[in-house]
Amino acid sequence: MTSLPEQPTPTPAAIQNARSVSDTKSSKQRLNFRSNIVGLVNMMHKVEWTDLHLVHLRKTPFWLLFKAILKNQLPYTEFKKNGDMVVSIIQSYSVQEGKFVIGGQSVDFTDEDVRLLFGLQCGDALLELTARPKPASDFVQQRCQGVSRITMKLVKDLLVEAAKGTAPRDYEDTAKLLCLYACVKLFFSTSGEIVSWTFIRYVDNLDAMKSYDWAGAIRNSLMSSIRDFHRTPHKVTGCVIALLYWLCEHTSIVEAKLAHQFPRFLKWNIGELLASARGVKLSEAVSFQVSPEQLVADEHEVNILKGEDMVGGEHVDLRDNGVHSGLGGVHLNESTIEITGSGALGSQPNAPGPSTLVFTPLSIPMLYVEQIMAAQSNIEPNHYTLKSCVETMTAVTNLSHQFQNRTIEVQQLKTQLSLLQCKYKDARAEICALKAENKELKRKATVMFQFGGPPYATLEEQRGGNLLGGLGSTEGGPSSVAQDEGKRKRAAAEPRK
Repeated sequence: MTSLPEQPTPTPAAIQNARSVSDTKSSKQRLNFRSNIVGLVNMMHKVEWTDLHLVHLRKTPFWLLFKAILKNQLPYTEFKKNGDMVVSIIQSYSVQEGKFVIGGQSVDFTDEDVRLLFGLQCGDALLELTARPKPASDFVQQRCQGVSRITMKLVKDLLVEAAKGTAPRDYEDTAKLLCLYACVKLFFSTSGEIVSWTFIRYVDNLDAMKSYDWAGAIRNSLMSSIRDFHRTPHKVTGCVIALLYWLCEHTSIVEAKLAHQFPRFLKWNIGELLASARGVKLSEAVSFQVSPEQLVADEHEVNILKGEDMVGGEHVDLRDNGVHSGLGGVHLNESTIEITGSGALGSQPNAPGPSTLVFTPLSIPMLYVEQIMAAQSNIEPNHYTLKSCVETMTAVTNLSHQFQNRTIEVQQLKTQLSLLQCKYKDARAEICALKAENKELKRKATVMFQFGGPPYATLEEQRGGNLLGGLGSTEGGPSSVAQDEGKRKRAAAEPRK
């Protein structure tokens, strides 16, 4: 019988080396951060967008991001991510300072960074991202009926399905589903495929979306994960892709390809960043300049974020970039894509919905009034007619400004009303739940009394009284009748004894 050659016993050093190689390979495989713009760009290119879709997209806080993707037809290669670069940034985080230390200087990642990088138009209302059960809304009942858990694949399928519909509800639901996809694919990405029902609550009401602090929520989600897992960067979740554009904004490692673009992520070529920063340890001395100052929006960016994005008076039709017309009159201007030196003429505080009026104030160069009058009328362009024309135009412009201010106030009241309606629905749901609980307790107390237990009134005293007794509930009637009947029977039986 032939014996097999005896295998050499591995030394401890060889075992340790094998484990090290295995850990390195495993770590490389796990560097798969889910947050990226590529998925959103790819998803938006799959849909044939119409003007009716754009009407609802303008209501969302992500409109400038969506518009940039549609208008620029962004190639996927420009937004590739690199796990090693993201890990290098995360490892430069200092727990003691609560900031990133790059080249010996502390640089903070702020809400304003997120807002300017992605062009988010948001308010200051708090987003509560704690897990919540499936909401009972018309949107959920129609799109997610019979679904206990919602996944990324389901969101994509529902988005494609809604985009093909032609009903008014389909156009609105398409905008809601795209916002949901942007939340889970870019801004609040996790390590799994399950989508939290919490986001449904916030995207379901398009009119109220801009009132919430999306930039703060995105920043807090990412930084909370970095604080917990800065020693194991592959476990970090959230909008990690923002760190690459943030590094470009705060260092001179690469030059902006187009300095005046907005949102600011359009300024940077991530491929050039990865090539320039290859092998650089950010936590050590670096050869490029570091700017620790907080990002500040310039005047043009402030106007765009407020909705005053009519620059130069030119309208750009996105139908040449894959957007199909459904209204024939909704055109998008170029100010979101590249900022010029012209002043803002008009103000569009919110998206023009079916019943929203958008008014652009008149802004005609006064130097050409005389030429206009001469060319379009028989009135002699003397001093008096010119003065009268200028005064009339000034009065009309002032009236347009007043009208615009009233429009903004009405829109703000609508937003507040939407928030109050949401709170009212939540309160009604809690009251119904408490009523049901109180009813069940009364039923159990009645059953216990029938079998010789204490009366319901005694249980109420032990619980501190019936908290819902003043809401008009009459469920305690049968219990009181049963108690009185039992007392009469015992009183009649005692004399006989």
